[in-house]
Amino acid sequence: MTEPLDRLNTITPPYPYGETLYRALLQTASDAIITINQDETIFGFNIMAEKIFGYKASEVLGRNVEILMPERYRERHHKAINNVMGRGHSPLAGRSMEHKGLRKDGSEFPLCITMSAVKIDGRYTFLAIIRDITERKIAEEALKTSEERLKRAQHIAHVGSWDWDIANNNLHWSDEIYRIFGLTPQEFGATYEAFINAVHPDDREFVKDSVLKALNEKIPYNIEHKILLPDGSERIVHEQANINYNQIGIPVHMAGTVQDITEQKKTEQAIESIARFPSENPNPVLRVSDNGTLLYANSASQPILEELGSEVNSKLPEEYIKIVRQVYESNESHDIEVSHGGKTFSLILTPVKGAGYVNLYGRDVTDLKKTVFEFKKLSMAMEQSVNIVFITNFKGTIEYVNPMFEQVTGYSKDEAIGQTPRILSSGEVSNEKYEDLWNTISSGKTWRSVYKNKKKTGGYYWCNSVISPIKDEKGQITHFLAVQEDTTEKMMSEERINYLAHHDELTGLMNRSRLIELLDDWIFYAQTSGDKGAFFLIDMDEFKFLNDTYGHGIGDEFLRRVGRVLESAINRLYEGNPSLFEKRPLIGRLSGDEFAVFLPRVEEKAANGIAESLRKEIEEFRFPEAPAAITISTGVVLYPEHGNDARELFTRADAAMYRAKELGRNRTHIYRPADQDLEKMHSRLAWKERILKALKEGRFVPWFQPILDLKDNAVHHYEALARLMDADGSVLLPGAFIDIAERFGIIGSIDRMIIEKAMLLQASLMKQGRSVSFGMNLSGKDLGDEDLLLYLQSKVKETGADPDKLIFEITETAAIGDLDRAVKFIKSLKSLGCHFALDDFGVGFTSFTYLREMQVDYIKIDGSFIKKLHESQNDRVFVKAMTDVAKGLKIKAIAEFVEKEETLNLLRELGVDFAQGYLIGKPAPPASILENGLHSH
Repeated sequence: MTEPLDRLNTITPPYPYGETLYRALLQTASDAIITINQDETIFGFNIMAEKIFGYKASEVLGRNVEILMPERYRERHHKAINNVMGRGHSPLAGRSMEHKGLRKDGSEFPLCITMSAVKIDGRYTFLAIIRDITERKIAEEALKTSEERLKRAQHIAHVGSWDWDIANNNLHWSDEIYRIFGLTPQEFGATYEAFINAVHPDDREFVKDSVLKALNEKIPYNIEHKILLPDGSERIVHEQANINYNQIGIPVHMAGTVQDITEQKKTEQAIESIARFPSENPNPVLRVSDNGTLLYANSASQPILEELGSEVNSKLPEEYIKIVRQVYESNESHDIEVSHGGKTFSLILTPVKGAGYVNLYGRDVTDLKKTVFEFKKLSMAMEQSVNIVFITNFKGTIEYVNPMFEQVTGYSKDEAIGQTPRILSSGEVSNEKYEDLWNTISSGKTWRSVYKNKKKTGGYYWCNSVISPIKDEKGQITHFLAVQEDTTEKMMSEERINYLAHHDELTGLMNRSRLIELLDDWIFYAQTSGDKGAFFLIDMDEFKFLNDTYGHGIGDEFLRRVGRVLESAINRLYEGNPSLFEKRPLIGRLSGDEFAVFLPRVEEKAANGIAESLRKEIEEFRFPEAPAAITISTGVVLYPEHGNDARELFTRADAAMYRAKELGRNRTHIYRPADQDLEKMHSRLAWKERILKALKEGRFVPWFQPILDLKDNAVHHYEALARLMDADGSVLLPGAFIDIAERFGIIGSIDRMIIEKAMLLQASLMKQGRSVSFGMNLSGKDLGDEDLLLYLQSKVKETGADPDKLIFEITETAAIGDLDRAVKFIKSLKSLGCHFALDDFGVGFTSFTYLREMQVDYIKIDGSFIKKLHESQNDRVFVKAMTDVAKGLKIKAIAEFVEKEETLNLLRELGVDFAQGYLIGKPAPPASILENGLHSH
């Protein structure tokens, strides 16, 4: 199957990585990539193709590509392939097309495919790049509702806005003004003179004078005038505007609104025409003397009279008398609004010169007010939207952007308006895609896609974009509305999740599950090909000593660097000896200080030599932060001699590794039948039985490490730490058994034994009059277990322990799968009076989430922030921030791994409540508390 791929490699320019780089790019691509030969047989099928189509590569390699497409498309596909071979080229090469794909389960899905063809040695090879566009297709109906809502608001409001750059004589009109004036943007010169030409000839001089007075005399621009539409009809508009002046008082900018009041004027005229018959008028009609006495009111005025508290021949309230006098004396009309009983009336006060009274003509504007309110709500929704929103005219010029647009893109409103969306182009979107976008929206359809945009600062953001046309009442497209959801964080999170699914977070090497998966795949093919291979299990010698001596932070850094050393050594071997390997070796971190390497097509002699070279690399490696020399013990097994599946290889490599340790460490040992006793002795199953036996005999005991109260410098609080009293009398630390206990699900039993013994000791001390608090660890994997909750509740009662002095520490927070159950579990114990602490705080990105949801009483600041507190300003900043957050939530802060007096003093300055570490005291058996009691530091 590799022959066409080999031929492809031969035509690439000379490059030190050759096929390796090609294959790496193929497998890490974010799109499905499938390669077929001219017989339409699949010979390349990357990881993303497996994900999209649901097939493993092994299921499709060598099969006809038609299994990936619905039957109705297959004949078209055959013709296209033959067409390429007949023409010598493809007219669709490099172009993206939408198609249908067929998954393994028989379901169809939409896809976007880009095809390329290359002729090598007289035969064609085809490369297909495929993207699943299901989500895009599903989203295409999302904005129809908002489109209609915006269209209604535009139509109902009848208010347009304009903006005049006086210095450059550039006049910008909103779409609504064009509608009012009966013009299109192409018919309008976008200048002040062009606007004047649209004014009715009778009113042009009046408008000019009003503008000049507003500019030069700073008289408010608030006028009504007629306009002449291209079809010869007349309309009446109301205009008002604000003016901006520069530092020396010269007007530079004028902005305002235009409202079509033609219908309103018609209504006023109708009111005037029927004023002679006010009693029959359906709208309110009133007459008020110039001194404020109500002379007349028709029946439609009753709601207004009720609101004013007046009746005919009585005086109006003083505030309305002032308005009436002002109208009569100025001989100018004035309008007011009066609301009553859910109705709103607009009243126009018209003076009757020389008659001594003012007429009031009203109309019900309740529905109009509601419409305006709805329009304001829609505008506010756009302004406050968490999504990016911008509107362009038909030519694509931006006319509106919301605050989120400014926040995400970095462009201010002033910078964006007048530009086109091209300012956001990342350069990675093809011209074909832009062409598809324009063709779609200009035909009146909505366009949806996810793509990358560029910010003003040069950074990038991903967005899920929906662009819809906006049409006027005639169905003509006038604008385009773009709504974009910033999905950058989501895409980064997905990439991170996908990465962690296959990689060890600490070292970046592949993790245990991924290594086993690839090893199983290789063994599957090797069963038919007869290939051999070698598997190494590598364990650090005395790593526990380094970890305990220098701390977990140094230990983690050491493992990271060891991982890089091993990876670098394997890469040099692979690149320097390409003929030795069928494909790139596998290297991963299994857990703790355990690494693994698999070498395909390598036999015993070569395997032993490679293992020895790795051992020497580590032996010569120097780690300045911890001068202690570290070596490795390596167990080597061969396939198929020592096992036919991954489980057998792992088990026997484990036995060989332990044999290497027994023989003196810092050595390589190839598995031999004589190692079968170690295989049994050192297997994890043997350790499981050893732990179960210790549980049965009650040999798990708590040792206690003091925690210092930094306010009174006294110890009232200890953490109970699990120790295993081995059958030979030795004391084993948790590192020897925790991993196995968790793996076999018996960590909860150890927790229960330690907790019960700690409760009994606490109750005993309480009877002696000594008030001591004990912190006890709970595995995150058992948190939320109903049986464990019942056990703890019953043990508090049985032992007589004071629940107020019991603190349960939550470890391995990342293992908590059901946060809701965990919170319920915590609340149940807190209801008894118990307390909770969140351990290793600050090292996980979920810590603050748990802090907020779990309502803990203490946080234990991780030792990685404490070890170098006296040296690192950054660590002091982090510790201060965590402490302040805790105080704000009324949570106490405990610092772990305190080993220097200088560190202790800094913790006091930073406001930390408690300290724990070797400076305060090392873990000790219960007798030390009984003998020494509480002590001060």
